Amino acid sequence: MKPIRLSLFALAVVCVSAPVLAMPLDPGERAKAFATCLGRYAAAAEYAARTGADADTPAARREMFADLLEAVTPGSGVRPSSLSRYRLGAKNAQARLFRMSLSTQDAVRARTAASVARREMSMCDQLILG
Repeated sequence: MKPIRLSLFALAVVCVSAPVLAMPLDPGERAKAFATCLGRYAAAAEYAARTGADADTPAARREMFADLLEAVTPGSGVRPSSLSRYRLGAKNAQARLFRMSLSTQDAVRARTAASVARREMSMCDQLILG
């Protein structure tokens, strides 16, 4: 299956128009959300380590989402291979946003990517911090 490629603008529109995430009640949706956030925080921890930023918070949140995902996976009805795809897809998308945020050739694109990256992380934070 070929991945869908979205332009940065389309991604920003989707993220800006997305509703605030509440904890999903459906066990399968909850597992998918935790897998997605695990991937995002894995990318954030790697990005922080590469850039010399504080990696403690992203690493701690990555571990928290890993624990949450492990706890809900058995009763979720979602195959672990599907959850791995959610995790890896989110990690790759978040890493791409981080890379684009460092662009020195296009300041507008860099700011947009940084803003979308922060919003994606914020949606995960809302799941655990309320």
